[in-house]
Amino acid sequence: IASKALAYSFDGVSCWDAISNISTLFETEWWIVDNIGPSSVTINFGKCLHGEAERFAEGEVVNKMPIAKRGNDSDYGTRFYIFGGTRNIPKSYRHTEQGGVTNHISERRLLLPKGRQYIDAVENLAPQDVVEQVVFLDDIYPKNEETITDVQTRVMTADGVSTTVYRIYCSGTAFTPANIIVGETLGATFTSGSLQGREFELSILGGYTNFEKGFEIIIQHENAGGDDDVYIPNEYLHPEVGDKFILTGVALPDRNIATAEMNLLLKGQEIATLRSKDTNTYECPTNAIYCTENDKNYDIGQKVLLVAPSFGSDGRESRIIGFEKTLYDEYQATVIVV
Repeated sequence: IASKALAYSFDGVSCWDAISNISTLFETEWWIVDNIGPSSVTINFGKCLHGEAERFAEGEVVNKMPIAKRGNDSDYGTRFYIFGGTRNIPKSYRHTEQGGVTNHISERRLLLPKGRQYIDAVENLAPQDVVEQVVFLDDIYPKNEETITDVQTRVMTADGVSTTVYRIYCSGTAFTPANIIVGETLGATFTSGSLQGREFELSILGGYTNFEKGFEIIIQHENAGGDDDVYIPNEYLHPEVGDKFILTGVALPDRNIATAEMNLLLKGQEIATLRSKDTNTYECPTNAIYCTENDKNYDIGQKVLLVAPSFGSDGRESRIIGFEKTLYDEYQATVIVV
């Protein structure tokens, strides 16, 4: 999970609902593990996946390889048109290639390296077998990371309320106000520290004519739920020397754009591999005798390799997402695999 701080408040909810809400907030999974100590459990957040892949073959762990239950294949494809983010894209960027037949949105986006219009997960398919998907990866764009070398504060008072405003300085920055793209808002996306993952608008210290290699962070007002209002940055979430951030709304050198295009290609290839796999679910009845003799008793998250002719010579990499076990024999079970 990307390390970042998010504001969230609890108001009369059960522990389980609170955990589920946190999991949703961070777009991940959660599960509980009982510890050896009395009344002690560990709450885990992340993708529930562990162990070496266990071989699930008919006549061994599995009595009979079941018929697949169709999963959600709305993202399935064999040909992927991949577009990056809109940030830090100058107006002159590959102008004639923007707005093609697969990108009807009237905005400039990072494109795959020249010569690559799409990524095929399966090569040499007949035209009628090609399944096209369009993917937008907004977090991939030309970047140049800055490092904070000094932090100062000032107190701003409005309507009788005093608020601390943070100023950050980057002595080694190559940025100049002339780098700001016309019509764009200068901003910062923090990649480390207590503000990691957060985005802020910035104002330039010293203005355009006397830039001080520093920025003032525009305060954000955030509701954490209920009546809890939070101003960020604050005494708990604030920039510190050594924190890193990415400037947005700026034009960067061609080498930064080329690096971003290559990152887009690599991520696109990863997505193509993932989304070209089937999303079916398999409810596998275990072979109780084999599992008892070989102590094959599985838990949620266990890696699995499904082995059958329908999965090809390499099998299908999977994981256990659920099971039903009999009370009198835990080796007699139905294991749910995706």
